[in-house]
Amino acid sequence: MKLTLAQRLMAIILCAVLALTVVGIVGVFQIRGLSENLNTLNKFTIPSILTFDKVESELLKIRILALQMMGSRDADTISRQEAQIRETQIRIEKKLVYFEKELIAEENDRDILNTLKENLNTYNQALQKFTTLIRKGETAEALNVSVNEAG
Repeated sequence: MKLTLAQRLMAIILCAVLALTVVGIVGVFQIRGLSENLNTLNKFTIPSILTFDKVESELLKIRILALQMMGSRDADTISRQEAQIRETQIRIEKKLVYFEKELIAEENDRDILNTLKENLNTYNQALQKFTTLIRKGETAEALNVSVNEAG
C-alpha cells in the first residue's frame, strides 16, 4: 500500500500529536504527585523541622543557664536561673504538644516524638539532680552529673 505524501505527513502529525498527548498526561500525573509532596512538605515537614529547631534552641538555653548556676554563689541568682529553666521547660513542653497535635503525619513521627520525650525526661531528671547539688554547694558533683548523666 502506497501512501501519498499528504497521507504520510498526516500520519506523522497524528503520531506526534498522540506522543505529545501521552507525554502531557504523564506530566500531569507527575505534577500532581509533586504538588502532593510539596503540600506535605509545607504542612508537616518544614514546620516539624522548625519546631525541633526551637526545642533544640530552648535546650541550649537550659544548658547555658545550668552552667551559669555553677558559677553562681548567690541563692537569689540561682533561684532566678532555676525559674528561667522551668519557664524554658514549659516552652519546650508546649512545642512538643503542638507537634503532637498538629504535625504528626505518620507513625514514624510519633516514634520520634516518643523517643524525644523519653530523652527529655532523662535529661530533666539529671537536671534536677544537678540543681539540687548546686543548691547544696556541691559544684564538682554537679559537674559530674552534667557530664555523665545529662550529656
